[in-house]
Amino acid sequence: MKYIIECSKEDYSTYREQISKTLNKRMELYSRTKLSGVWRTIDGFDNTKKLSLEKLNQRKRRYRIYGIMFYVLGVIFILSGLLDPSELKSFIVYGLFLLLIGFVYMPFQKHKKGKVKELMKVMENLKSSNKKSAGLKLLFDSEGMYSQDKDLIMKTEDVDNVIITEDIFFFIHSNNLIPILKRDLVGVTVNVFEEFLVQLFQDKVCYVN
Repeated sequence: MKYIIECSKEDYSTYREQISKTLNKRMELYSRTKLSGVWRTIDGFDNTKKLSLEKLNQRKRRYRIYGIMFYVLGVIFILSGLLDPSELKSFIVYGLFLLLIGFVYMPFQKHKKGKVKELMKVMENLKSSNKKSAGLKLLFDSEGMYSQDKDLIMKTEDVDNVIITEDIFFFIHSNNLIPILKRDLVGVTVNVFEEFLVQLFQDKVCYVN
């Protein structure tokens, strides 16, 4: 089955918070692929999955714990590298990476200039892309997403993750965010299209609230 998307005009300013959360989720997903063992340990202590997603304060506390744990691990790695010169380079690299992830999840992350710059850059890219796509019809099926003229835009097998927010389906493709606004779906409900994505991408699908 082919799903139709009619791209509407949008500057994405309304969805700033959703885009910011999506970027944080993308960083988390990337770190999980690189540090799967560390995340298994963290998830073992994480009991918030048993709670409802609406309890945002509990989620903030969980992110604060993530940030502290990553920050401490980063310091340990760097100190270990200094104590063992033969492993200096690898320990320093891993330590700095862990510190970076820690800063992402620290409670003051929203005030970091780097995060703001990244968010603004992504929003500008989304606005620019929308100027070109507004008014166009796109087709989406199990093989990927195409223009109305059958030009391939994105192959299914090249999608790293699908992040679903309240109003947008974000596809992470070659480290870029490709959005589909839920309101732009034609002739099908959001739930039906979401079920299709879950069946197609399975564990690559995740949600932010």
